[in-house]
Amino acid sequence: MGKKSVFQTKTFGLVIITLLLTIGVWLISPSFLARGNVRNLLNTLSFQGVMLAGITILFLSGNFDMSAGGVGALSMLVFGLFIQNFRELPWVVALIAGLATGAICGLINVLLMNVFNMQPFIATIATSSVFGGIGNVVTRGNAIPINAPGFTDIGKIALFNLVPLLFILTVVIILAHTFVLYKTRFGRSIYMIGGNMFAARLCGLNIKRTRAILYTSQGVMAAIAGLMWSCLRKQSSPLMFTTAAPNMQAMIAAMLGGVSMMGGAGGMGGAAIGLVLLNVFTTGLLALKVPTFVTVMLPGFLLIIALLMDNLNAMRMRRILMAAAIKQGTSAKKAS
Repeated sequence: MGKKSVFQTKTFGLVIITLLLTIGVWLISPSFLARGNVRNLLNTLSFQGVMLAGITILFLSGNFDMSAGGVGALSMLVFGLFIQNFRELPWVVALIAGLATGAICGLINVLLMNVFNMQPFIATIATSSVFGGIGNVVTRGNAIPINAPGFTDIGKIALFNLVPLLFILTVVIILAHTFVLYKTRFGRSIYMIGGNMFAARLCGLNIKRTRAILYTSQGVMAAIAGLMWSCLRKQSSPLMFTTAAPNMQAMIAAMLGGVSMMGGAGGMGGAAIGLVLLNVFTTGLLALKVPTFVTVMLPGFLLIIALLMDNLNAMRMRRILMAAAIKQGTSAKKAS
C-alpha cells in the first residue's frame, strides 16, 4: 500500500481527528494530559479494548452480541464468589473459573443460535438480561470486595509509571486478533462469511462452527474485560459494570472505526482508533467540566452518526455492485 492510499484511508483520518481533539482539549485544559489522567484513560481503554476485540470480529462475520456486558458481569461475580468463599485456594483458580464462565456463556449463545435458530440480536438481548440479572440477584446490587493482593496488585503495575500493564495486555490481545484476521485462513473466512453468508456456505465454509468459535472467544474476551475491571476497582460489582456498559462503548467505537454491522467490511485498526477517539472525546468533556448528563447523552448521538454512516456505506456498496452487474450483463449481450 503506497503512501497516498494510506493517507486516504478512514483510519488515518480518525488518527488525525483524535490528535487534533487531544491537542484542542489540552490547550483549553492543560490538566487533561496530566500523568494521572493519562493513566486513568489507558486503564479505561484496557477493559474496553478487550471487549472491542471480540465484538469487532463478530461484526466482521455478520454476527452481533448484546450480552457481552452481562457475560463480563457474571464472570466477575463467579471470580468474586470464589475469592470470598474459598480463601484457601490461590486466586488463579478463581481467575480460571471466571474465564470458564465467559466461555460457557458464549456456548449458551451458540446453542440458542445454532440449535434453536434464534437470530443473534434476539438471542443475545435475552441472555444479556439473564447473565446480568443473575449477578444483580446474587449480590442484590452490592459489591463483593476482592481481597487478593496478588491479583489487585496487577492493576498497579505500570511501565514508566504511566503505561499500565493491563493496557499492554490489551494491545497484545488486539494485535493477536489482527493477526488472525489478516494472516490466517480462518480470518479470511470471517470476512467471506460477513460479506456474503450464502456464497460462503456454497464455498464449503462451516458457518455454525465459525460462529461457535467466535462466540466462545467473545465470551472469554468479555470475561477478561470484567476481570480487568475488578482488578482496577478491587471489587466485583455486576451492577456497576453493566451500568458502565463497556460493550456499548466498544460497539460504538467499532462502527466509528468503519466496521460494518452488516459484516465483511472494516478492520481491527480502525476500531481501535475509534475507541481511542471515543474515550478522548468523553474524557475531554469531563476535563472541560461539561455536565455529566451531557457526557452520557453524547455517545448516543455518536452511535446514531455511526449507524447512519454504516447505512450510507452499505447503500453505496449496493450501488457499486448493481452497476458492476449491469455492466457485466451489457457486455455479455454485446458479445453474444
